[in-house]
Amino acid sequence: MRVSNTREKGILQFLLKHRERYVTSKELAEYLSCSDRTVRNHLKSIDQTLNLQGVKVSRSKQGQGYRTNF
Repeated sequence: MRVSNTREKGILQFLLKHRERYVTSKELAEYLSCSDRTVRNHLKSIDQTLNLQGVKVSRSKQGQGYRTNF
């Protein structure tokens, strides 16, 4: 797995730390001090990178958030 962006690493660390629940993009944005749109863009990039490795950052139904499958 290779994720080079600092924010993307922060997103993954936060998701792993809170893997027992769904995390919203707004919550991630507050944690990273950026917009929720920026978080969604980074999550898209993370998904593309990790899909190549067979790992998926699963997205729940709209309004519930994100969580890891690993």
